[in-house]
Amino acid sequence: SPIPLKFGAPVSLYFAIPGTNSAADILGRVAWTQKEGHHGIQFSDLPSSLRTTLQRWLQSEMKKDGWELADN
Repeated sequence: SPIPLKFGAPVSLYFAIPGTNSAADILGRVAWTQKEGHHGIQFSDLPSSLRTTLQRWLQSEMKKDGWELADN
């Protein structure tokens, strides 16, 4: 964001999940900020199906980057 977000501010995010037919439309809040303009978002009330899709995508991307992941 060109304008810094304030800690605790509500946010609404919509994004496509690469390599899937899924998109995320979720609410959250700013959990942390850095003066460089980086922000952390804490999502609230993710539907379980979306949570699973995001976890699978993130694990796939991490494996591509060489992370060693524990088996679930």
